[in-house]
Amino acid sequence: MRHTYRSRRSRLLTLTTIGSLLMLTTLLVAAPVMAQDGAALNIRTMDEQGVRLAGAVYTVDGIDGEFTSGEDGHFCITGLPASSEYLVTQIQAPAGYELAEPASQLVKVDNDGDCNSPDAEFVNRPPVPVQPTPTPAGSQVPNQPTPTPRDGVQGGNPTPSGSTGGLPDTATDQVSAPWLAGLLALAAIASLGVLAYVRLADERFRR
Repeated sequence: MRHTYRSRRSRLLTLTTIGSLLMLTTLLVAAPVMAQDGAALNIRTMDEQGVRLAGAVYTVDGIDGEFTSGEDGHFCITGLPASSEYLVTQIQAPAGYELAEPASQLVKVDNDGDCNSPDAEFVNRPPVPVQPTPTPAGSQVPNQPTPTPRDGVQGGNPTPSGSTGGLPDTATDQVSAPWLAGLLALAAIASLGVLAYVRLADERFRR
């Protein structure tokens, strides 16, 4: 009976030791990777008065898809390599505005993964009204109305297929690196606790 109990204790001790070592190894390997891919790219769109604009469409070189500024005037991409740079291009201005000048910017990511402060700002201006060309006296055709300029830009600025409004999925669906590292650390601590308990129980049994 005592031999069977001791054998079970030995097996549990061995399994707990192996599990603890595997958990610690996983934590040590995953932590640097998560730290390297925890940067964010945050782009803001506004007018000359600083009013944030929705509906601007962008492309980011090296990242698939198109990204649209939301009601708060920005979009954010997370999970990017630290200290990396991306060429961001505004391909469609908000409704009633011209493309930003310049339309492309080389933007460095925020290594802290912060989506609150912008890494780059694109400023859009309304189009300049077109002044009509005056008609020389005596050359106007009777009963023909004088053409008038069109004010602003006609029509809306629909969001292209596949684009996202506001924050893209990468900003909301990914588990942040600090949370994942914390969970792995808690699991490793729990395994070490079980290991210590089994060893203490084994020592008491031998006494």
